[in-house]
Amino acid sequence: MKFLAAQLQMARAICRRAERRLWTLHRLDPIPETILQYINRLSDLFFVMARHELARQNWPEERWQAFAYKNQP
Repeated sequence: MKFLAAQLQMARAICRRAERRLWTLHRLDPIPETILQYINRLSDLFFVMARHELARQNWPEERWQAFAYKNQP
């Protein structure tokens, strides 16, 4: 169901927020690199799982489009 894909994307967003905070902490008080790698891979996993769920349910994938204002000279 599309709701599951949305939940997975929310989990990814929360994971990315935690990753940014861990990097801030790492600059102040170093933490093991494996923790930083793990949290990064976890957010990747949530992203792939969400895309898989949308594909499994035959929902069309939204394609990213550049903002029009960025293409102006």
